[in-house]
Amino acid sequence: NVGVDYGTTLYALAESPLNKDVLWAGSNDGLVHVTRDGGKTWKMVSNHISKLPLLGTVTSIVASRYEAGTAYLTIDFHQVNNRDPYVYKTDNFGKSWKKIVAGIPKSMFSYAQIIREDPERKGMLYLGTENAIYFSLNDGKNWMPLRNNLPPAPVRWLAVQREFGDLVLSTYGRGFWILDDLSPLCQMSDSVLAFGFHLFKPRPVYRFRRNGGYSESGLGKYYQDPPEGAAINYYIKKMPASEVKISILDANQKLVNSFTGSKHAGINRVYWNLRYPDSPEVKLRTLPLGHPGLAYGPQSIQYNKDGWRELIVEGTGPDGPMAVPGTYTVQIEVDGKQYTQTLEVSKDPKSSATLEDIHEQINLALQIQKKVTDLVKMTNSIEWIRKQIDDLQEFMKANKTADDLIEAGKNLDQRFIDLEQKLIVLRTTGASENGLRFPQQLFSHLKMLGYYVMTGDVQPTRSKYEVFEELSQRLQHYQKAYNTLVDTNLPEFNKMLSAKGIMIINAMK
Repeated sequence: NVGVDYGTTLYALAESPLNKDVLWAGSNDGLVHVTRDGGKTWKMVSNHISKLPLLGTVTSIVASRYEAGTAYLTIDFHQVNNRDPYVYKTDNFGKSWKKIVAGIPKSMFSYAQIIREDPERKGMLYLGTENAIYFSLNDGKNWMPLRNNLPPAPVRWLAVQREFGDLVLSTYGRGFWILDDLSPLCQMSDSVLAFGFHLFKPRPVYRFRRNGGYSESGLGKYYQDPPEGAAINYYIKKMPASEVKISILDANQKLVNSFTGSKHAGINRVYWNLRYPDSPEVKLRTLPLGHPGLAYGPQSIQYNKDGWRELIVEGTGPDGPMAVPGTYTVQIEVDGKQYTQTLEVSKDPKSSATLEDIHEQINLALQIQKKVTDLVKMTNSIEWIRKQIDDLQEFMKANKTADDLIEAGKNLDQRFIDLEQKLIVLRTTGASENGLRFPQQLFSHLKMLGYYVMTGDVQPTRSKYEVFEELSQRLQHYQKAYNTLVDTNLPEFNKMLSAKGIMIINAMK
């Protein structure tokens, strides 16, 4: 408590991955020793470091995995009020040392704490200081910042998780920080930096399946998981004029999913969630049945700027079934050019299902999703027609000669309501108790069937196929009723409108 003790305390120790008899040791009084005979004899080599101040602490030593005589070390002098970075490399067992600190800005917090060597790429190094992290692609000749969203905290330890290629670091008093997927840094080169655009080879990814649900509520303030799925990394030298269009193709070059990526200068990272696209949304344009008062007042139904509101129902559906394990193609189109890389998606190592089981599961899930999509399109068309009928009712109320049209409009609207309420719950207001008050309809049944089909990795049971067949027949029956309304009843009503010079109703079919 009265001062710093300087003694013969070993503070850093490193064993050569190439020669078990080569060990390096550093102490908290700035001395570095090496043994080449398994510890029988030691030789001090810190006296070969030119202009090395006294009384530093050797905070880390790395014995290279690529060359037996190469080692890296960091020495901390902040306890004697020297805040400069001191980082060194030797390639001859300490006979001579080279200072490697170019690119590290000097500040009150620039003293180095930890250095590590990348396990996959020779000459790629990571360095932690008192307030930042840096990396080098050229064996320390120059360093570049790697901070991203890391707070300015002391970086005291570094490790590279080799199986997934993640950089893991611990900070002094601020917890752990992980940079997921180092593959774009490992693939970085001068030629990549010189080219306008480069798509990096994606790292293989596991198709993890969660066994049961859990809630992260309350835990988010302590940790943040990375997005699920495959990381797609690409380098842009200068912001392109066009959008970055990303497509995922299966082994047969059939489109699985597509989306737009970011396009800022530098390395960009977007994620494919390993799923097919979601089915379209139900777009409600009319008020809930039995709740006319919701059109007014502070608790009124809220529509978005496009004039529709969301259907809120209980349960989870089949939207975006997970793609099967296998080889996929990542295809990017930007500024009229196309770039491709292959992506390997592996089965969850905890899963006991065969690939045939998973293929059968996904095939059924995609069939269910197709039925959901057909139902949603039909529902949205009905909502669009009913909205136009409602608007016409207000218009025709001012026309004293339009009583027959008003009555015909009400009758047509009721026919569409009778059909639509077999597809979705028309009385729901979004309140939490609606799922208990009103029985769910075909939309929810299909969604829940898809959810159960996609639970875990397992071949669908016979009962799931039977339920799917029954629900499909119901949907087919409703589609016939819809076609009759749109092809026969709606044109008859439009003839009445045309006869009085009123704009006809259009159907989204």
